[in-house]
Amino acid sequence: MNTNGYLFNSPYHRLLSANDHSPSPTQRAQIKSFIHSYLDDLESLDSQISEAELVLEQLNTEHTQIDTLIKTHQQLIHPIRLVPPEIWAEIFVLSLPSTHLPVMSTSHTPLSLTQVCRIWRGVALSTPSLWASTHIVIPRGQTDLAHLCATSNRAECMMRWLDRAKDRHPLSISLHWPTGLQEMYGTRNVFPRTIRTYSTHIRELELDLPDSELRSMLNTKPDVWPILEKLALRLPTPPGYPPRGVGMARASIWRSPKLKRVVWESVGDAFFKMPVKFKQLTEIAISGSKNVQSSFINPLELIVLCRLSPNIHTLRIQLTDMHNSTRLSSQQMALALRIPESAEHFVLPNLTTLEIADMIFPFDNHHLELFSMPALTTVKYSLVANSPPILTLIPHPFLSFLRSQPPTNSITTLTINAQSMPITTLFECLKLMPLLESLWVEDSRPLRGIVDSGDETGQHLFWTNDELAREVAPDDGLLQALLPTVHASQPVYVPITSTEALCPRLERLRLDRTRCTLDGIRDFVHTRLALCTSSKGELEEAQASTSSTHECVSKIRYLRIETMYSQPLSDLIHDVSIAHEGHGMLEAELRALEMDAMILFSDDCHDL
Repeated sequence: MNTNGYLFNSPYHRLLSANDHSPSPTQRAQIKSFIHSYLDDLESLDSQISEAELVLEQLNTEHTQIDTLIKTHQQLIHPIRLVPPEIWAEIFVLSLPSTHLPVMSTSHTPLSLTQVCRIWRGVALSTPSLWASTHIVIPRGQTDLAHLCATSNRAECMMRWLDRAKDRHPLSISLHWPTGLQEMYGTRNVFPRTIRTYSTHIRELELDLPDSELRSMLNTKPDVWPILEKLALRLPTPPGYPPRGVGMARASIWRSPKLKRVVWESVGDAFFKMPVKFKQLTEIAISGSKNVQSSFINPLELIVLCRLSPNIHTLRIQLTDMHNSTRLSSQQMALALRIPESAEHFVLPNLTTLEIADMIFPFDNHHLELFSMPALTTVKYSLVANSPPILTLIPHPFLSFLRSQPPTNSITTLTINAQSMPITTLFECLKLMPLLESLWVEDSRPLRGIVDSGDETGQHLFWTNDELAREVAPDDGLLQALLPTVHASQPVYVPITSTEALCPRLERLRLDRTRCTLDGIRDFVHTRLALCTSSKGELEEAQASTSSTHECVSKIRYLRIETMYSQPLSDLIHDVSIAHEGHGMLEAELRALEMDAMILFSDDCHDL
């Protein structure tokens, strides 16, 4: 229906819809006259519209100006302006990266903080702890001149950076020489020489340099490093290249008076030759690779290391069946030969963190169980790449180690490599860790491309008997073992006969590369949650009775499970109102329970 009144009132409106009518000459003249009568009206309307648009534009401009006026004045009274500079300084320090030292980039803290506003810039530049640590990558250039300019600029930036903190805060520096960087530009000593000028202020130093530059850094007098507490050598060697760091164990820097933390990674020299004060060490990390196996230690050397360092807090090692006793001095050998009859004679009272890449030997000869570690809270266990199959030794060495520890061990965090033991061994280990709060079954093998059998909910997914015999192989059976009730659907290989749950205090669980079903995950979470809720009241009653040993089951607060199948259609989120809640329906459901949950599938695990 046409609502144009002008058309309706036209004397020719009936002709407008007639396609088969051609106006006569008289009608054509009349129509032209009719059109002309409206041209003045149209011109008048155009003029009015222009005036109205001008008024509207002026109104919009005035609206924008007043809105800007209000917002800018609101900023003057915004609560954020009441934050004292010292609070900003604390916030800025907390924003520094936690997994690596800060880098010299305006897109990363702390330099990015200086780009926001004058106040932030002033606070950042006047906070010494923001500039007390840095990771320096030695630059490279396409030509000699470009390399000289890049080196000069980076060295100048490094000095300005460190000068802001050196007199008020100890320094932590990491220096990295990029792979393939040529040494012929004539600038190879610029950064080592510059760092040495700050040696009296450096508390932590990490180096990855060619041997010539590394030697010039390490062969300085110990008193040049009066507050040095940590020295890390990380010298990765590509396949086919000779090991790096040969002869560095005898460098004089190891005699620094306060040195107590040592990282020895892929260094082509014997760790035990170092003139370090072993009794002073609180952290030791020794690791290597297939190309640099001299950084591995054998079982005999492990005994010597622990005997030499009784005050150690953190120990990270890789074991090997290589090397003979010639790497040890006669005094060190004497320590190894004095093996006591009881583990009580070898006590490491301060050791809280143990990370071991183990090797399964034909017979049990690494003697880890000879040491009592009453303060141990964090354990990471795996096997080295060239270890024999785990079935060659029963009982498993890690299980033997746990059995040798005090019955009330204090282990709260366990990271276990999935290929380091069968699932039955893991269950036996978990029985010996009643205080465990965090469990991670780690597996770095790729998931992409795996197409698993089973229906759209992930059912009917089973490990083979061979897989169950040689690796953890996590599935619903592992989840059910962490519940107090043994369900009828539980696989027969789960060696649980007690009605008590494994790990009642467990709060964080991560399982990589699993065959857990969505229903199994859901049942596990809701059952643990119900147990947590119900056991609180029972615990209050139990506390009134001195004879009761009831323990409350903790709520799972963090859950990450990677599955070996694609996301089923039933888990896809179609409701846009909850799409932000999670990656899938189950994940959204768990997050609604105030749980930090992540359920990943084979088609998206490695896109994160």
